[in-house]
Amino acid sequence: MNSWRSIKGRVRRKRRQRMGLILMMTLVTAAFIFGTNNAFSADESVQMVEVVVQQGDTLWDIAARHTAGRDLRRVVWEMRQVNSLEDVNIHPGQILYVPKG
Repeated sequence: MNSWRSIKGRVRRKRRQRMGLILMMTLVTAAFIFGTNNAFSADESVQMVEVVVQQGDTLWDIAARHTAGRDLRRVVWEMRQVNSLEDVNIHPGQILYVPKG
């Protein structure tokens, strides 16, 4: 009987070790995926222009005025990320940060 119990104990320990390893690998993978998926990483120095929204402005208008030769869809997406905008609605007087260039 003792040998059966010791075998069960070893099997349980092995299962716990495997589950711990799987959990650790999952966490490391998630940290890598989400940590590298930022619009601007910490070591990237992105210059920003502060813009005060005027009556009738849209994100597209502001992006077109302040960035030349870049894909406006990408610029608008970056503006939404930087300014924590849930949608594209902006209001006169609101201050937005626009990636320069």
